[in-house]
Amino acid sequence: MIKSIFISHHFDEKGLELAESVKALVSSHNIQPVTGRRLEGEVLSNGVKSRIDNCQATIVLLTNREEGKNNQWVKDERAYADGKNHNIISLLDKGLYDEGMYSNNERLRIEWDALHKCILELSETIKKWKKKKGNNLKVLIQPEEISKKISKDSGNARIRYKVLDSNDYDTDVSWKDTRVRINPGGATINIPGVKENDQIEINVQVDGETWTSPVINPIAMVKLEMI
Repeated sequence: MIKSIFISHHFDEKGLELAESVKALVSSHNIQPVTGRRLEGEVLSNGVKSRIDNCQATIVLLTNREEGKNNQWVKDERAYADGKNHNIISLLDKGLYDEGMYSNNERLRIEWDALHKCILELSETIKKWKKKKGNNLKVLIQPEEISKKISKDSGNARIRYKVLDSNDYDTDVSWKDTRVRINPGGATINIPGVKENDQIEINVQVDGETWTSPVINPIAMVKLEMI
């Protein structure tokens, strides 16, 4: 699941202008935009590394700069993000070329007179990233009987889940342990990275009993009542 995206940019006029548009776009996808300011010539600090570590994707803004200044700063941040297996896309200003090991990576050309086109293309990329990574699924454990047992003895309850890829049901998927959260409506768990057509299965061990769910697609169910 993509919760936050690191936006690597310079803090000069051009870099800030473009970064503001990109941050607004990222926020519109219900994702937190994150930046990290460094001084010119400063090495990649632990603080910036930590911010990148806590993100799942990186957008790199390579803009034309004042004479004598280059984009090495943001390239360093891109290299670090690549080492963290981020989804990465670079936005290139007019006249800039991005050769080397990242030349085959996804990139978009910045056209300042038609910036909306670049932003729309970037939006499509973010949508693809979100779909590929999946979403965080909140599951309410039912029936009420087992939910109450978990709530009463949550410290000793063992709750596990499987997420089965809809495109490869034959793959042997191992159980993953997860923590339970006790809410007013009952016991809940969070399952990360669930895609649209995935199947899930849940297993609970509590009070000497084992409960299991059928393998289902997590589509919301609404119970109707006559009024």
